[in-house]
Amino acid sequence: MVGGDAKRMPTATADNGARAATDEMVRRELLRRRRARSSLLEFTRQTKPDYRVNWHHALLARKLDELVAGRITRLMVLMPPQHGKSELVSRRLPAYVLGRNPDERIIACAHTDALATAMNRDVQRIIDSDRYRVLFPKTRLSSRNIKTTAFGAYRRTSNLFEIVGARGGYRSAGVGGSITGLPCTFGIIDDPFKSREEADSPTHREKIWAWYTNDFYSRLGKDARVVLTHTRWHRDDLVGRLLRQQEDRQADQWEVIRLPAIATDQRHPDDPRMPGEALWPAFKTAEELDVIRRQDARAFQALYQQDPRGEGATEWPAELFGDYIWVDDSHWPQRFDVKVLAVDPSKGRQDRDSDYSAIVLLGVADGLLYVDADLERRPPHRIVHDTLLWCDRYRPDYVAIEANQFQELLVHEFERQCGEHFGLRWTVYRVFNTIPKAVRIRRLGQYIANRELRFRRSPGSRLLVDQLMDFPHTSHDDGPDALEMAVRLILELGGAQVE
Repeated sequence: MVGGDAKRMPTATADNGARAATDEMVRRELLRRRRARSSLLEFTRQTKPDYRVNWHHALLARKLDELVAGRITRLMVLMPPQHGKSELVSRRLPAYVLGRNPDERIIACAHTDALATAMNRDVQRIIDSDRYRVLFPKTRLSSRNIKTTAFGAYRRTSNLFEIVGARGGYRSAGVGGSITGLPCTFGIIDDPFKSREEADSPTHREKIWAWYTNDFYSRLGKDARVVLTHTRWHRDDLVGRLLRQQEDRQADQWEVIRLPAIATDQRHPDDPRMPGEALWPAFKTAEELDVIRRQDARAFQALYQQDPRGEGATEWPAELFGDYIWVDDSHWPQRFDVKVLAVDPSKGRQDRDSDYSAIVLLGVADGLLYVDADLERRPPHRIVHDTLLWCDRYRPDYVAIEANQFQELLVHEFERQCGEHFGLRWTVYRVFNTIPKAVRIRRLGQYIANRELRFRRSPGSRLLVDQLMDFPHTSHDDGPDALEMAVRLILELGGAQVE
């Protein structure tokens, strides 16, 4: 018996070992599932086993986890094309959010309705998968595709689906499309512009902004979270406007992840690279990116470096327009050595593609040039009216009005109304410009390079600076043109010295 027992011992030991191994496998699997339910990156690994993770994916996933938890409510993701932002933000994140909380209501928008629909279907496929069902068994979709709501039914179409047994759902649309309905708790915008042509169009940029402020933003519920992914094309794109808007501390404050394809001296705090290193060498090496850069430097700076005003793209480097150029009302000079008001009238149209009429005040004080501006699309009678208001506000020593074409009529009307409304007349200098506008504006370069310009913190001055920063690629340069006229008049007539 002893011998028989001895022969059976290895079998018992083997069974125990197999059972222990099985228990360990089960323990590890349960641990992976727990992690996948609380970490977007682990969720992505579980539902997409072939997912390749670079450090920047881990960083993005970590920030998205903070967004889901509510520690961040506004997140911008600025990354080069095809570097993985859409996989995490537009495909995995919605499924993950609805798994954790089936009552979440998501609106997801892309630059075209076709792309938004494709993203919608991808999210549905993830939720329908066996791997997802293991992680979040309570989040499921209707097995039938229906277009209308009947009692007890849950909708599931290519642009809208609802979670069975819950209040949550997912609506997709192209940017600019209809997103009417219930307020959302989670908003996603994935690349609102599809091309440089769209981003370079002032009309289209205005259309995107109007859609964001009037349609998308109005759908956000209380404490809603928003993630905006963007491949930059233009300084005045949606990201550019939102970043300018947040200078008002009462406006939305955005957490920004900006990860250029090639690292620079200015990097995100969690970017471990040295300058010159590629973001994802396994996908694009620094040498491959350099080939792209040499094909189109401007496009590379915008699309790959996420810096639409970077070197090679504009006349003057961005560092010449730092915070030092801005002056609050409390630091605006009380007295000036000389003041000039310059007016560059528009052609009288008010549509979105027309030029601005620019009214620019330039004053010299303490060896610096102080600028305030009003740039707006307005008809001729408004140009005269607003110019008079600015004269009354600043009491300039000289007024300069471009008088190349029909603007001569504005000069006469301005002089007539001065006498009627103020009982006095400002001497108006008619400016006839014969040198090309780009050449004239480049004259401002010495003052920009010497850091001699200061701008009053006002909407008009901000627009003028934007036009300077985009020059010579800007669609409108009326502000810089009027500023150059003012500088020219001061040099010719004012006699004030700029140090």
